[in-house]
Amino acid sequence: MLPQQITNYSVSSSIPESLYFPDFEVHFKNIIDDRVIWNDFSAMESRQRRVLRRLREEISSQLSCDLVFHHLFQDGVLSASMLERLLAEPTARTRAMCLLDLLPTRGPLAFSAFCRVLRNDYPWLEQHLLEELQNEPVEEPDPLAGIPEEVLTAVPSERCLAHLSGFLGPEWESLALYLGMSQTDISCCKYDHPCSTRNQQIMMLVRWRRRGGHQATVQVLCRALRGIEASFDALDCLLRPTNN
Repeated sequence: MLPQQITNYSVSSSIPESLYFPDFEVHFKNIIDDRVIWNDFSAMESRQRRVLRRLREEISSQLSCDLVFHHLFQDGVLSASMLERLLAEPTARTRAMCLLDLLPTRGPLAFSAFCRVLRNDYPWLEQHLLEELQNEPVEEPDPLAGIPEEVLTAVPSERCLAHLSGFLGPEWESLALYLGMSQTDISCCKYDHPCSTRNQQIMMLVRWRRRGGHQATVQVLCRALRGIEASFDALDCLLRPTNN
C-alpha cells in the first residue's frame, strides 16, 4: 500500500461492523500519522498548560516509570513515533520533560488522561495536578474577539511569517506541533538551516502555509500561538491587516 493510500485509509471500511470499535480507528490514525491530535484538533486548555508548566520540575524529577508512556500510547494520547522518541531519551528526567512538551499538543483530553495514568503509581502527582488545576484562574478573554472576519480568515503572507519569526524563541518547535507539523518536518527545517534558528522558524511557517493552503489562516496561527502562550507582540504582528 502506498503512503498516500495509507493516509486516506479507513479502518472502518475494512472491518466487519460487529468487530469495529471507533477508538481503534482513532488509535490507528495516531500510529500512522503523528500529526493527528488525539480525539480533537483543538488545543489543551491554557489553564491546564499553565499547571503542567508550573509543576514541570516536580513531575520530571519524580516520573521514572516508562509504563506511563506506554499507557498513554495505548490510550491514543501518544503516537508510535512519539513513544519511540520518548524512550530514546537518555535519562528518566529528559524523558519526562519531553513528555511534558508533547502533552499540550495532544488535545483537550490529554491532561485528564495523564492524570488518570498517574493514579496507580504516582497518586500524589495526580492529586497535586488536580489541586493546582482547581485553584487556577478561569480562562482569560479571547484576544481574537472583535477582530474583523476578513483579518482572521486571511492567509498570512510569507513576509508576515518572516516578521512573526522574529518574535519566536525555542518554543517554535512547540508551535510547529500545534500547527500539525511532524517531528520529521521539524528535523528537516533544522537540517536545511543548521546555523540559523530564525531560518528554521521561517521555513517551518512557510511549509505550514503551503501545506495548509486556504486553511492556513491567521486565526489558526493565532490559536496555535495562544496554545504555546507566545508573546502579545507575536499575536499583534499577525493581527495587523497591513502585514497579511
